[in-house]
Amino acid sequence: MKTYKLLSGSVLKLTAVCCMLVDHVTRLGAQVWPWMGDALFTVGHTAVTPAFIGTAVIGRMAFPLFAFLCVEGFRHTSDLKKYMLTMLVFAVLSIVPFNLMKGNVWYYWRNLNVLFTLLLGLCGMYCIRNLKPVPAAAGVIGALAVAFLFRCDYSAYGVAMIIVMYLLEKPAYQGLAVLAVLGRSKYTICGALAAIPMVMYNGRRGFIRPRAWKYAFYAFYPLHMLLLWWLFR
Repeated sequence: MKTYKLLSGSVLKLTAVCCMLVDHVTRLGAQVWPWMGDALFTVGHTAVTPAFIGTAVIGRMAFPLFAFLCVEGFRHTSDLKKYMLTMLVFAVLSIVPFNLMKGNVWYYWRNLNVLFTLLLGLCGMYCIRNLKPVPAAAGVIGALAVAFLFRCDYSAYGVAMIIVMYLLEKPAYQGLAVLAVLGRSKYTICGALAAIPMVMYNGRRGFIRPRAWKYAFYAFYPLHMLLLWWLFR
């Protein structure tokens, strides 16, 4: 066993949640805390501020890790229908909290949260695994189109990342997929840092085994957004 394979799926999930929380707190905090825009130092022509570190460095690691865990969940789940239904339920429950936190509005149909992105990724992987090449390709294109048209978080790029990760097997290659799909600017290229914990994944589920723990992580998504909206409104 390779000694650097130290991180379980539970540790990766906790890491992703913490990165997401830092991202959201930083984005909202930057609107009310002027010091977050103060330059700490510069790299080339880029001023590195607390806001930049929180959103572009730490925050950009969250989605690639969630995408990686989505692929692992798809591969290892014993009940795919239940997995997808759970994702759908919490995606719907998160619509209002997501819109409140992001734009202080109750509902905007062309602005869907990241759970819908992950769900569309699951649909694309299902098509690839269970359908013949032509209908599978149509299903993947459909998932990408829905993510783009409804402006899901990370749009079609997020769904594409999940599909590419599924087609690649080794975490090292999946980490490169993060750079290939999201490396479109100095802000998203930092998401490639997620490759570091990904290659340290040991293939084990970890401590998140009881059903209550699993649902607690799902529930954290809408609840933390409601709390942050209340604190920063």
